[in-house]
Amino acid sequence: MAGMKEVSGNKTGENLAFVVIEVIKDWEALDQAVRSYDYEYKLRTFLSDLPQIRQQSLTVRTIQSGWRNAGLYPYNPPLVIDKIQETRNQTPDYEPFASYDLISTPKTSVQTIQAVKHWQKRVEAAFSSPSREGFQSFARGTTVVLHRAELYKTELDIVTLWSAEQKTAKARAWKSLQKGGQLYASDARLLREEKEAKLQAKAEARVAKESKQVVKQLQVQQQKIEIEERRVERKRVAERKKVGLKSKVIILRYGKDHSDSNIEISSDSSSGDSDSSSIDFII
Repeated sequence: MAGMKEVSGNKTGENLAFVVIEVIKDWEALDQAVRSYDYEYKLRTFLSDLPQIRQQSLTVRTIQSGWRNAGLYPYNPPLVIDKIQETRNQTPDYEPFASYDLISTPKTSVQTIQAVKHWQKRVEAAFSSPSREGFQSFARGTTVVLHRAELYKTELDIVTLWSAEQKTAKARAWKSLQKGGQLYASDARLLREEKEAKLQAKAEARVAKESKQVVKQLQVQQQKIEIEERRVERKRVAERKKVGLKSKVIILRYGKDHSDSNIEISSDSSSGDSDSSSIDFII
């Protein structure tokens, strides 16, 4: 059975809404339903009762009460602000990326990049020149791979979100095609196809725009990394020149008899004073 009951909107935070229908065991409504052989309250019965529901529920007193409780009439600014604070969605607190901890194992790509940078600085003083160059090459390659992985993950999230929105839009498009009037099946199919095409084009445009923004951000980040690497490389070359490290040319001179006793080792790059009968191997 259905009856009417006034409920102030501030019960649920929606101050201008009224709950006009509620299941009530009312003897008068029950007697009326029994006399009319209406044992189930269906949509047809509800539509027939709707004018009476509106007349008894939306009275001047209930409407004024809703506006007064919302602080709109008479106008009460503090009450309006309080109601807005109650019903608005609270903005979540910003959580920065977790910094890399030397003890724990990196769990994200950002933490892994931080770990690579940390250990890259640590090994510069501990490794020799060839080992240091090899580790720096490894660190650069690892950083590039991690940034690519982050890009792929972002693209996957965008595609997943687009797929979910597409399913929701498709389900919504199937629900309503025309508001009132005569509609044939052939016209309904055409309308449905047009709606789906528009939704598809809109979703693809949105995904393409988001993808371009993400790619642009990653490209800028990659350019910054390359600039930093070139700066570090120039600094390393300048330090090597300052120290005066020069590569030595080791010459192995073999005599004609090819015996080990005739091997001469020289660090001089010039071989003008060498014997014409010897063969020089430069290492």
